[in-house]
Amino acid sequence: DALPIWMTYQTLGITSNKFAFLPKHIKTDDGKLNIKAAFGSGNAVESDHITADVDLVKDFGTFNTNEDTAKVGLPSNRFSTTLNNFTYDITAEEVSFKKNINTSEDDAYFVSDNPDQKGLKFNSNKATYMIKQQNIKAEEVPHVNIADSKIFTPNRELHIEKEGNIGAIKGAEIFADGETRSHRIYNAFVNVFSQEKFTGYGDFDYVDKNDKTFKVFFNDIRVDEQGHTVAKGTINDTSNFYITPGIRYLGPVGMLSIRKSLQFDGYILPDHKMVGLNSQWTKISDTIDPKDVVINLQNPVGKDGKEEYTGVFVSSSENKIYNVMLGKKLSPVDKAVFSTSGYLVFDEKTGYYTVGPKNKVLPEEGTDSTPQAGNIFRAMPAQNKVFAEGTFDFGTDLKFIQLSTAGHYSYNFNDSSNLFNLAMIVDFPLYDDVYKLMMDSIQDIAPGLFDLDNANQGTYNAFAELVKNKKDNDKVMSDLTGSGVVPVVDETDKMFVFSDVKMTYADSTRSFVSRGEIGLANSKKNIINKKFKGIIEVEKYNGNDKFSVILGNSEGGYYYFSCRGGSLGYQASDQAFTDKVKETATKFMRANHGISLRLATVKEVNDLYQKSFGK
Repeated sequence: DALPIWMTYQTLGITSNKFAFLPKHIKTDDGKLNIKAAFGSGNAVESDHITADVDLVKDFGTFNTNEDTAKVGLPSNRFSTTLNNFTYDITAEEVSFKKNINTSEDDAYFVSDNPDQKGLKFNSNKATYMIKQQNIKAEEVPHVNIADSKIFTPNRELHIEKEGNIGAIKGAEIFADGETRSHRIYNAFVNVFSQEKFTGYGDFDYVDKNDKTFKVFFNDIRVDEQGHTVAKGTINDTSNFYITPGIRYLGPVGMLSIRKSLQFDGYILPDHKMVGLNSQWTKISDTIDPKDVVINLQNPVGKDGKEEYTGVFVSSSENKIYNVMLGKKLSPVDKAVFSTSGYLVFDEKTGYYTVGPKNKVLPEEGTDSTPQAGNIFRAMPAQNKVFAEGTFDFGTDLKFIQLSTAGHYSYNFNDSSNLFNLAMIVDFPLYDDVYKLMMDSIQDIAPGLFDLDNANQGTYNAFAELVKNKKDNDKVMSDLTGSGVVPVVDETDKMFVFSDVKMTYADSTRSFVSRGEIGLANSKKNIINKKFKGIIEVEKYNGNDKFSVILGNSEGGYYYFSCRGGSLGYQASDQAFTDKVKETATKFMRANHGISLRLATVKEVNDLYQKSFGK
């Protein structure tokens, strides 16, 4: 066999066993090609088993590999390509590559020879190699797969620079979790380092349930140690960003390619714009589905890391009642009359903001209408009111009296008025003979009083809160919705069970006072179900609350009790009752150690009447 001939012409060299040296061309159908690099002693292009045609007049070479799938080496740039049909403009030092006609688009690609780039590879149908600039411009690049992302370049171009570095991509589009395209980042600036690593920044569209778009700027996009694309950004307080209609957000936001929803680790604010309703930025840390936003705020804290509250409070310094929805109390020592936590929900149809347990604010579809226990607080901006429903605490410092209260409350910011519609269970000791005298008298007058109407949702909801035992609760709900009567069960076998009490808080007296008639459902085992000309008052004092009640009729008859500290005050229009209390006082106090009996004055009774009914 003939020895191979090494032929050089300007910056290219060809080795072959058979050359055709023509007047204007040099040809071979099986040669080895080298094109010198612009710098150093290495080669820019290398290829074996090629067909070559070098035009000596035009200083132009045409080449293709003899195998359709053969690679062409690009040593200076540490890449290889299967674009093995190419030309070389010797004067311009420019190589133009294109896909072999027999090669599929999937098999037309560039692949890195640098082990640090971990097999970096991308498809391309054609390319231009500017040897002096050591730059390869790959064209018709459908996308670049890096880790679990697909990166789309502007004009479908990608540049391989000196030493095989991928040129920065401006205006890229990234689909994180590329197979599902679940997250799209656009206007991106991207640096590709390897098949497993890229960094960048870009814009993301957060689209709410009404298809309204809010732009998120991710300033840090990268691949984590698990090979997943992650992105981080921060929404500032001037962005007017709404995590869902009616609820603003500021703070960090994160994306993880394999997770459908974004991660929010910042603060939300119910945008009710109600003057007088204290709401502040509240910490959240949760993934949020923009089409179904559920905001869990079980233990709310503010920007300062301190606890926030939702509920109704009495100011210790200003002698007023006030309302808070995810905000701070006026003073740390202020007592809660009502409080709740849980989930924040905004209803676009009504414009209401509601905070409470999930079973109340987000009932599952298909659940029945049985009243559910749990406190909810609702802001109603259009009406400039708030509403609360659940259990209320009017007597935390009452010593021997048991007071359980539930129902609903409203506050009107237009005139600063408040109203509680309540059911109330009151229990305190009373000597049996004394109680019997009172009850005989009450039952004597009961037929002349108006009946109670307990057949309403407010009463059902109140007793759903008050009766904790499930079996008893089922019995109470059944009887209430059936006959409208509160049955006697363990938790209603108490001194007084009121099912209809309307109360307001009076700043001047620092007390909660009933308005109008009060409805007594039963007393111990006695079903009453009548409306009385009665009054209930709870005075709030630090460590010394007072509870007072009058049961009376239109003819002036009454029974009065007041409880403060260890003292039980009593008074009645029924002299036999008063005498019996005195007669049994020693036995009563011996049986109820720590409670003293006190005969209240008629003035106390009249003063309480004045608070409720006026002069």
